[in-house]
Amino acid sequence: MHNVGNKSLQGDAQFCTVLAKMGCQVTQTETFTTVQGPEGGKLRAVDSLDMADMTDAFMTAAVLAAVATGTTRITNIANQRYIRKLFAKIVNGSLI
Repeated sequence: MHNVGNKSLQGDAQFCTVLAKMGCQVTQTETFTTVQGPEGGKLRAVDSLDMADMTDAFMTAAVLAAVATGTTRITNIANQRYIRKLFAKIVNGSLI
């Protein structure tokens, strides 16, 4: 992605850290980000994803978590009402 790098001021630009935790290979410069899917093509679950600084990207994280191997807990999401449309489970304000 051009113009989205580790010096970007937008919080959502840090979503690549989520992808890296899920097994993707991420390469980032100040102004460019490259993401390659995980080896074997299977995303892995993450114990806890704090989306406080990336609230606009939580739906993307939810979809990725749904197809990852294992259970991912997504916390600090402001727009929980949309999750019900994805048939995910919300317990005490966390998506699991």
